[in-house]
Amino acid sequence: MEGNTKFDSAFFSRCPLPKEETNGQSAALQDDVFTENLSLQPFSYDNDIGPACVVCSDKASGYHYGVFTCEGCKGFFKRTVQKQLTYTCKENASCDINQYTRNKCQACRYEKCVITGMLKEAVREDRMPGGRHRHKSQTQDIKDKGKKRRSSKENSCSPGPCSSCSDPGSPRSPTDDIDVKGMLSQLTESAPDQIPDADCSHIRNDDGEYDVNVFLASGLQDLKNAVRWTKSVPGFTELSWDDKVCLIRASWMDLILLRLSYRSLDYPKGTTVFGRSLVMKHSEVKKMGWSQGMMDDHDEFTDKLRMLHPDKNEFACLCALVLLTSGKNHSLFIL
Repeated sequence: MEGNTKFDSAFFSRCPLPKEETNGQSAALQDDVFTENLSLQPFSYDNDIGPACVVCSDKASGYHYGVFTCEGCKGFFKRTVQKQLTYTCKENASCDINQYTRNKCQACRYEKCVITGMLKEAVREDRMPGGRHRHKSQTQDIKDKGKKRRSSKENSCSPGPCSSCSDPGSPRSPTDDIDVKGMLSQLTESAPDQIPDADCSHIRNDDGEYDVNVFLASGLQDLKNAVRWTKSVPGFTELSWDDKVCLIRASWMDLILLRLSYRSLDYPKGTTVFGRSLVMKHSEVKKMGWSQGMMDDHDEFTDKLRMLHPDKNEFACLCALVLLTSGKNHSLFIL
């Protein structure tokens, strides 16, 4: 996936991550801190109009920089990031941002862009035509230099009686003392593949269709499970509070997509497992707000993951990789 996945994040993006507690204790990623502060707000969707912009509630033109936004908020966010603009609110940072007031306070508008999940990393730094080609050229230069270094290293380590490559006195690798089995056990025992439990008594409405509120609640529970699981990643709890929040903010969508695909591997194509009782077909998911393009992208990724057929240990490692390399376009999803 490039930049971020085309995953329906409209309801997740309205769940701002909590700020650090100031009770005198050291900052830590506590389950109750995150789960109690993740408040699900109404998901604005109309079958005839489509999803609403998560920033100003105007009609969304598409999926931009990680969330659904209108063209106005998309352009505003892009300009702000590319030009590194800064704003100051005249009303103590408490302005209400909607489609009618969005142009009155740029500071609060940008703050809401960030809070609702728009990713600065997804905005191209260059604004001139041909920027992508320059980036590819730079990438190719790096690859060429890497090949030269590897070739030089291989030549210097050619077999021979005086080769230092097999010197028993050479320094040990920093990873020699790492308890790999212990780390793997820690990752898997915390249930990275935990499936949300939906309220089966109200899973369908009076028309016999899945209730959108149950769908949203299941999604929120999945997000909570993913955040709780991050505590099991070796070294993660030792990071600063800001670093933890930064990593989770940049990776939660990728984690949710990976979890959705993994638990849907044993089901027919076109079926997604959102919860234990929420096994939905494309036609049903579409009514919840997903576009055909989103479902196609999800199917494509699930098919690639199915070819790899990862076990629970491999899946746990993939989740850790997604969490710790977020925001670097690592393209895990180009499997």
